[in-house]
Amino acid sequence: MIKQIFSSMAFTAFGRLAQFIGFVYASNCLLEEFGESSFALGWAQYVHFILTLGMDVVAVRYLADSSKSACDLIPSLFTARLALFGVTTLIGVLVCLINFKAQPRLLFLCSGALLNFFALGMNAQWVFQGKHEMPRYSVIQASISILTVLTFYIFLTRQSIAGSDLWCMGIVQTAGIFYAWALVKKRYACRLLNPNWVQPLGSFLKEGLGNWVFGLLYNTLITIGILSVVPLTRANSDFIHHDDVFGNLYRFTLAIHFILGFGGSVIYAKIVTWKHDLMVFWKYVLTTICWILLIGLLSSFLLHLMHRPLYEWVFPAEVYQPAAPFVAWMVLGRFLALASGVLSWAMFSFRRDWLAVRCAFLPISGAVALHFWLVPLHGFKASVFLYLGGELGLFLCSFLGFWFMLCQLRSHKNEKSA
Repeated sequence: MIKQIFSSMAFTAFGRLAQFIGFVYASNCLLEEFGESSFALGWAQYVHFILTLGMDVVAVRYLADSSKSACDLIPSLFTARLALFGVTTLIGVLVCLINFKAQPRLLFLCSGALLNFFALGMNAQWVFQGKHEMPRYSVIQASISILTVLTFYIFLTRQSIAGSDLWCMGIVQTAGIFYAWALVKKRYACRLLNPNWVQPLGSFLKEGLGNWVFGLLYNTLITIGILSVVPLTRANSDFIHHDDVFGNLYRFTLAIHFILGFGGSVIYAKIVTWKHDLMVFWKYVLTTICWILLIGLLSSFLLHLMHRPLYEWVFPAEVYQPAAPFVAWMVLGRFLALASGVLSWAMFSFRRDWLAVRCAFLPISGAVALHFWLVPLHGFKASVFLYLGGELGLFLCSFLGFWFMLCQLRSHKNEKSA
């Protein structure tokens, strides 16, 4: 597992480092308009999370423990996602054409966001994750990142408008998706389209409902900042650039989130295989969490020591400088998210999806509700600490839920022995 984690994260880190360089270049080209691109991308990601409907987690569980054939499962889910995200993207394009035909800049921005929405919806990561082949997928993702950077340097200039970066990202990611699915088709010798996809979709939705609710709650936590800073600070002249500042910080730390997420994807698939021995299961889970938190605290401390010169060197534009002291806090939140993900997947592996939902509801709903009170008073700074507080609350509640589940499982095991 450690070998797969490091190989996945190494390729991903290399790709994300390249993408990060491109992201820095894009932010310095677009300046104030970069916040508009971040806002549109935030909405695309959030709507994507809503429409996944928990299907990815169900598919990973089936593929990881081989309880369903890949050639039966992959075509059904691929067809369902193509219908769902393809139709939604077309509807979105039509709505944009009707509403923004007299505003070409807005039409350009929204169309770029919709292209990214389609690319997110049709990604093939769940197949590679379920088959324990994340290093292979990380190579594809790293290649996509490098190509994205090249398009940034070729097409973006100081005259570029909001959404230019989204178009570059969307076109390259869509090309990468076609390649990934061609590789899946060849590797597993299965067709991708299944005309009888509606019936399997029903079983996916039924089993994935709890996970969908959990995903919706969590993704509300990580996107509420970028979605709320713009409307909640617009009326206050003291917070005039807070959407740009937070948009830059959000996408900066989101790159770290994706790198950690690839390592997490390896761990999550392995957790499904650990459940067969309860003693090994809880020891491996707790050991994994301890290492994540230790590395997270060390990384955040180092970032805190050098945040000011690092951020000013990376983003020389003064408009972004107020975010520098908060990088370490956001990064710590990303590591807490990975630790919470391990605990949540421990619950998912035993089909305790609704237990994970109950653990997530209170801390996340509290953090989201406080955004509408504190962000108008304190701007993007309130959003940073509410995000960190939500991640910390989720981790603590998930740990209690995990311990409760272990006690139940041990009790059932003792009853069977008796």
